[in-house]
Amino acid sequence: MKKIFSLLLIATIVSTSAFGDDLDNLFNDTDIIEDESSLFMDDDLFSDDSLFGNDDLFESENSTSSSKLILSDDLLSEEVSISGSYSFNFTTGLKYDFDDSSSLDYYSSSDISTELILSARPTTDTRFYTKATIAYPFFNTEDDDSTYVDEEYNFFSIDELFYDFLLDDSYFVRVGKQTLNMGVGYFYSPANLLNISTIDPLNADDEQEGPLAIKVNKPIGNDNLYGYLTFPNTEDYDPSEIGLAARIEKVINNGEYTLSGYYNYDQSNNPTKLAFTSSTSLLTDIDVFTEVVESYDGSEFNFEGTVGIQVLKEISELVDTSVTFLAQYYYNQNGSSNSITINNFSVPYDTTHQLAGLLSISLPNDLSFSLLSVNNLSQSSSINSANFSYSMNDDISITLGSYYYYGIDYIQYDIQPYISFTIGEGDF
Repeated sequence: MKKIFSLLLIATIVSTSAFGDDLDNLFNDTDIIEDESSLFMDDDLFSDDSLFGNDDLFESENSTSSSKLILSDDLLSEEVSISGSYSFNFTTGLKYDFDDSSSLDYYSSSDISTELILSARPTTDTRFYTKATIAYPFFNTEDDDSTYVDEEYNFFSIDELFYDFLLDDSYFVRVGKQTLNMGVGYFYSPANLLNISTIDPLNADDEQEGPLAIKVNKPIGNDNLYGYLTFPNTEDYDPSEIGLAARIEKVINNGEYTLSGYYNYDQSNNPTKLAFTSSTSLLTDIDVFTEVVESYDGSEFNFEGTVGIQVLKEISELVDTSVTFLAQYYYNQNGSSNSITINNFSVPYDTTHQLAGLLSISLPNDLSFSLLSVNNLSQSSSINSANFSYSMNDDISITLGSYYYYGIDYIQYDIQPYISFTIGEGDF
């Protein structure tokens, strides 16, 4: 298996040289910045003109190589900003269980969530940043009397809380709780060495929880050097639990390549890891990405690898029509026992061999269609979904869809058609 991934990596590097045009990298965080949390991220390519984010927000004080970064005049008055998002969703559907005498059940669910972002810039080269999430239900539904939330039921969470500053006009420093994206995979990303949470393949766009850390970034042209110091998510801990990590980013033609390493004295709970990633644009509409990770927990080694492809095609013959295709294979030498659970149906997904795919079609008149499949090849189980969505206006959208489940060895399976209403979703 390792030989297969070695050949894939060689092919990726060769393709980089063969296609030298400067094409957009669909997996580069600098392409799409959704909010201020994506500024100063690991995958951003920092230059002397871009402290904490977009180039047009900052100006150079002079044209020398050691020029100091300052905020542009139109932002100096906006020292504090508040933004975020809100969403209410109601879903109802049927559950048809072929393994239980073909039983038919109804189910419904609702959720409300809001994300609040506070960003303050006391000076031109510093920033305080907080992102918090509040989500429904606000009480513990497991209690018979629906008692309002106690300390054990967490409906409020601090997603990020950090301080950015520029050191010696050369080093970008971030201190605090932060998301640290080090991988390039979409459904699976073993090269994300530092984040606390892992990607849920059914909700791959969700942001991952990061650790309490200190990050230092030194840009060198289009390339970057990173150093990390990570701390446990507990109030009291042994100094031996503090982790060290480093990362090198190198841009070659239309590809980006990284080499990362992580070390913690407590190897049994925090294995030492070495990771390599590549993300390359083969053609205008096609990207290929790979990750290879070797870890050691003090007693044995474990190899993980993934390779994937993304195709993004705008159909010029049809107005407002685009097609996105994603496919990714993941291999874990020792495997593990995680699972995906939807409406009390659980499917193992994080074992030795995994395969996931997504087809999304954006159509005119605010219509869209998508197919998603997450497969556990080792145990012959999968979760599949299809849905069709229509946005009535900026505030209301309707989705018709269905889940189709296969249990282990494709024996147990369910069908769950549903209709979902999203009301009041938006950013502010």
